[in-house]
Parts: sequence; structure tokens; C-alpha cells
Amino acid sequence: MMPRKFSVRESVLLLGLVVLLLFFAYYKLVLQPVAATVYNSQMRQQEAEDQIMLEQARIYQMKNMEKALEEIDSESNVKRIPDYDNMKEVISFLHSTLTRADKYNLTFDQVITEGNLASRTLRMSFVCDSYETAKGIVQLLYNAPYRNEISQVSLQAVNGEDSQNQEPVDLTYSPIAAKITITFYEYVDSPPEQDTE
Repeated sequence: MMPRKFSVRESVLLLGLVVLLLFFAYYKLVLQPVAATVYNSQMRQQEAEDQIMLEQARIYQMKNMEKALEEIDSESNVKRIPDYDNMKEVISFLHSTLTRADKYNLTFDQVITEGNLASRTLRMSFVCDSYETAKGIVQLLYNAPYRNEISQVSLQAVNGEDSQNQEPVDLTYSPIAAKITITFYEYVDSPPEQDTE
């Protein structure tokens, strides 16, 4: 049997079919994967750009917050909490503050630790020459460079004369006896473990 020769019309149709098959194969094997890869790359790029914009907005917001905090710190009387054990600095501060008094006495309670915060409660008493001096000492304690809390203040005129004398005493120029309870706070980096028993 002899092979049949295709007519021109059949040859054109076969050639069109081959071209169509080649185009379909090219589309499926090359164009579609490349288009999917390009689309995925564009989506990843868009996501990355969105993430960069979010990070830039977050950085901008953090810088604004830091600036606001710095302004608050500069305007407020917030004191730092020193690291544990700050006893030497506290004693030095108290000594320099209480040099205005004629005499003074300090009694420290046990240090109490709760979490990362240690508190030292101090009971002090002093005698000074006037109400203004006592007020100045209390103000210095209040403005101490270390975080503290004044929980009790008692100022009383010292009358060296006969106690039956009922005349009012001028506190401005009269010696003053003061009693103050103040607690200083310190930061404990590694708090001691509590007993579970």
C-alpha cells in the first residue's frame, strides 16, 4: 500500500493543528509557569513592600513614643530606681541632708523583697533649730535622687521651758523635733526564690 499524499487543504489543516499543539504545549509548559512565577514574585514583592511600610510606620511611632517619654521624663519629677544594694549611696545622701539638723538618729528595718523590688524602710528622728530648717530637710528627702515614699511625718516644737506654760509657741523660730518614716526602693536583678513549704 502506497502512502496517500495529503492535499493542500489537508496539509494546511495539519500544519495549523501542529502549530496549535505547539502553541498549547508552549503555553502550558512555558508561559503559564512563567506567568505564575511572575505573579507570585509580584505578590511577594507587594507583601514585602507592605511589611516594610508597616515596619517604617512602627519605627516612626516608636520614635515618637520615645520622644514623648523623654519629654515626660524631663518635665516630671520621676526618680530612677537604683540597683540593689544602694545602701552606701542612701547613707551618704541622708548624711548630707541631715547635716542641717542639730542631731539625728536613723533606724533601718529589714529589707523586704517582692519580685524584683526591694524596699528599705527607715525611721529617722532629728532636732533642728526651726520649722523652716525641718521643712527644708523634708523637702530634700522628698526630692531625693532615689525612688522613695514618705509615709509618716511628725513635727513638734521643742519647748525647753516649764511644760505648764500654756503660751502658744512660735514655730518659725522654735527648735523642732521631727520623726519621719521613709521607704527607699531598689531594683533586684535576680530576686531570691521563695520557699514553697
